[in-house]
Amino acid sequence: MNVLILTDLSQVAKNAAEFALQFLRKTPVKFYLLNIGQFHTDEDPQMPANERMARALVKIERRILELKKLTTNPDHQFEALYSENDLVTATRRYTDAKKIDLIVMGAANKGFSPYTIVGNQTYEILKKIKCNLLAVAEGSEFRKIEKLIFPYTYIPSLDETIRKLENFSAFEKKVEINVMEIFGNTEEEDIISTGAGTLVATTNSSRVKHLKMRDLDIFSISQLQKIQEDFDLIALMGKDITLCYKLLHNKYGIFSTISGKLPIFILHD
Repeated sequence: MNVLILTDLSQVAKNAAEFALQFLRKTPVKFYLLNIGQFHTDEDPQMPANERMARALVKIERRILELKKLTTNPDHQFEALYSENDLVTATRRYTDAKKIDLIVMGAANKGFSPYTIVGNQTYEILKKIKCNLLAVAEGSEFRKIEKLIFPYTYIPSLDETIRKLENFSAFEKKVEINVMEIFGNTEEEDIISTGAGTLVATTNSSRVKHLKMRDLDIFSISQLQKIQEDFDLIALMGKDITLCYKLLHNKYGIFSTISGKLPIFILHD
């Protein structure tokens, strides 16, 4: 697996990288740590680009040494990357060039460190780059992924999506997947239930449980707090842009107003 970790060398980015290391502890991975010129706002703007790159690479290599000391998997490899492009352009370029399977970055959260740039752009990366993404909040501490919750509004290929979650290499074979159908009003509930019922009926895995909830309920502070107590990870489909927006937008997302501690895994087709 090839994993791209976006790092501005902040504590937020450091935590995301260390979380990814444990999340993928049993998986052979080539980790690429990407840093860009935009992150170095404290340096002389007149500094030549090659000097800025050299300084950045030294800092990234230090971070890589820290990660090497933490990993217990001999099949974990690391490489430092640097770009003078903006974050989205650089991420897209290396996602294609390095055949990236997963992007890892910090995510906006209540009380989020003001010194992070990466965490404020999670939603932009999600929206503009079609690649699986793991968003890790500053306060997230790794725990074994035994129960994940997968809220969705409507997905035509729900069975296929569930199979992708079941087969994602970072998840234990016994992980419990709680599929939560989100609906708006009674009329919409009837329509969605009819469509989803056919899809769900063909999903026979004993690891999959099915729940329903109104959108107003799932986005209440009390419900989100309960989700964080009961589950180890939130999974979303990248195409379910409304749910992604409500959770991951750095200014208007729910987790920008409450303390979010669960990692959010975004699955793309």
